Amino acid sequence: MISLEATFDKKIYTRFFWYDSITSWRFLPFVMAELAALTMVLDNWIFDKPYKFMSCMVMLAVVAAWYFSRRRRLQYTIRKGGLQNKVIRMQYQFGENKIAVQNKTTGRHSNHKWSDIRKLRTPGKSVYLYLSADQALILDKRLLTKEQLEQLKAYVEKGLAEAKIQESKRKALNKTTTKKGR
Repeated sequence: MISLEATFDKKIYTRFFWYDSITSWRFLPFVMAELAALTMVLDNWIFDKPYKFMSCMVMLAVVAAWYFSRRRRLQYTIRKGGLQNKVIRMQYQFGENKIAVQNKTTGRHSNHKWSDIRKLRTPGKSVYLYLSADQALILDKRLLTKEQLEQLKAYVEKGLAEAKIQESKRKALNKTTTKKGR
């Protein structure tokens, strides 16, 4: 069992938010828009067409629109979560069968099975245990020893294997029930 006490604040959440914004599917429309704008810019510059400046402005407008929409979403989430000037104390207990999370500031408590974890990411100073596409347990990597980090990875791999088995059983059950219903 691994037991950790950590703090969670605006800075930690902001780091997670931008990492998640760039590495998730939400980044795809931005990349596609940027490629379209870049194609237009190169076309105008290579073939010496008029409106070179305008095509560069379109490309910059796409970047600015994406950045400011994500920034506004970040500010909304920070306000909604009450993270403006607060430091939230968290306690995590990672056992073989479950994860127990307690918010020491509000007293809220939640349990998660390892099969609930969708993926594990370890960029920079952080460890992200994704519960859904945009929700994660955020840990400071400096609080974990190498052995504890390896143990967490093993728990996640075991949970992912269990989740795949459960999903295949559910799909097989759905197939048989739909065939019987016909």
